[in-house]
Amino acid sequence: MSRRFEHNPVPRRTGYDLDPGGGSLGDQMRVLKDLAPYLWPEGNIGFRLRILLAIASLLLAKVVTVMVPLWLGAAVDALNAFEVGEDANAALIAAVPVALIVAYGFGRIAAMVLQQIRDALFSRVGQFAQRTVAVKVFKHLHDLSLRFH
Repeated sequence: MSRRFEHNPVPRRTGYDLDPGGGSLGDQMRVLKDLAPYLWPEGNIGFRLRILLAIASLLLAKVVTVMVPLWLGAAVDALNAFEVGEDANAALIAAVPVALIVAYGFGRIAAMVLQQIRDALFSRVGQFAQRTVAVKVFKHLHDLSLRFH
C-alpha cells in the first residue's frame, strides 16, 4: 500500500476553533475582528446606515415580542375587571378586551414585519461581505505557488 494515499487523522490547526459549539470567546472575538472591516466598510455610508437601521429594527422587534404577551395578559385581566351591573356599559365591557386582543394581533404582525425589515436591510451588507471575502480568498489561492497545489 502506498503511503501517498493514507489518511492523516490529525487535522491542521487553522488558527480558529472550528467546533460547532461556538468555540472560546477569544476565537469568537478574533473572527468578529477579522470580519468587522467587511461588515462596517469605511467610506460606505449607505451600508453603515443599513446596519444601524437593521440593529434598530432588531431591538424594536425584541421590544414588541416581549410586550405582546403582556398585552394578551392585559386583555385577559380586562375581562375580569368589569362587574356586570345595572349601570355597566355593555359596549365598554366588550370593547376593551377586544381592543387589547386586536393590539395583540397587531403586535405579533409588527414583530414579524420588523424581522423581515431587518433581514431585507442587512442582506445587501451580508452579501457584500461574503462576496468580498470570497474574492480575497480566491485571489490568495491563485497567488500561491504551484508547488503548494
